[in-house]
Amino acid sequence: MLTIYPEKQNRKAQDFCKSFINQADRPRYVLGCNEYAASINDFVDVDGFIDEFTEETSYLGKPIVKLDSLPKESLVVSVVALGRPLIALRKLEARGLVCLDYFNFVKYSGLGVKRIELF
Repeated sequence: MLTIYPEKQNRKAQDFCKSFINQADRPRYVLGCNEYAASINDFVDVDGFIDEFTEETSYLGKPIVKLDSLPKESLVVSVVALGRPLIALRKLEARGLVCLDYFNFVKYSGLGVKRIELF
């Protein structure tokens, strides 16, 4: 017999989303410059975007910064959805940044951000 357990709520992700959406007193950044980053920018006035692999200096009218220049108190959503999302999160966490992956942001933010279509 198949047993289905109730889904556990990720309290840490819920708290992060509340802070990211409501706390304009902390710097808010998005790791990546893609359609998912643009979707977050449609709902939240982010301070900028992080991209280590571009020579561009702005995206959607906001600055593109390198990881080394982020303030330590920054909140970061990683929109590295395909490829190596866990490695991206580990890099952010290793720098002591408070961060969340896009999958959990979609789930817990309550915003109408773009959903990831894998197939």
